[in-house]
Amino acid sequence: MKRSLLLAAAVACVASAALAGILGSDVKTTLPTIIPASSSSQVTLQLGPTSTAAPATVYECMTPGSSFLATNATSPTDGLPYDEYGDDCHMATSGTLTEFTIGYFEGAAASVDALITFYTNDAADGIIGAVVAGPYLVTGMPGGFVTATITPPDSPMIPANVWFAVQFSPGTAGLVIAGGPPTVGTSHDVFVDTGLYTPPPGLVFFSGNPVANFMIAIETDTPPVPVEVSTWGKIKAQYRD
Repeated sequence: MKRSLLLAAAVACVASAALAGILGSDVKTTLPTIIPASSSSQVTLQLGPTSTAAPATVYECMTPGSSFLATNATSPTDGLPYDEYGDDCHMATSGTLTEFTIGYFEGAAASVDALITFYTNDAADGIIGAVVAGPYLVTGMPGGFVTATITPPDSPMIPANVWFAVQFSPGTAGLVIAGGPPTVGTSHDVFVDTGLYTPPPGLVFFSGNPVANFMIAIETDTPPVPVEVSTWGKIKAQYRD
């Protein structure tokens, strides 16, 4: 059963043999919505305190694009609104979540709320696993083309492969599709309709134009590399003839 939120937009359903061969035969196609040229200027927000950790950017795909996907758009997987969809983020490493950034668009409403959830993924985008961070409810963000950096209220450990999933209210808001590939980490040309939980997940893309990567960045406080403790006796033994 799909998660709750809102209503409709427009789609097309065509298959791509190339992507299907990589990610499975049931990848569906949908259409993004073009951002009006009059709304292309970006507003940048910092929500919550700036992290005091020494974070590392483990995933970054923040090149501004010219289209977005509303969360009330009709999913080609089942003909219902997405309500929630997620991008595959394959990060440079696992770590403790400190901050994340999204680029979103809302053309009419003055106030936007977002619910953001991190789910376990695998390297091949084959599962939607347990929630590993969130859900985080962010309220009262402005409309328009906005880049928002959010400091979560907790510090969960997240694995290197995650689905970064969003719901927006109003449902006419959605993540902006990035204008280029990730500069840190990787992401396939696919996203997931998280309303379909049984494997394989409900994978969707835009027929390669644009590439299905959204404006998302993730920072973590990466754990230190464990160092083996050496004793003087062990050091002497290593150099003994």
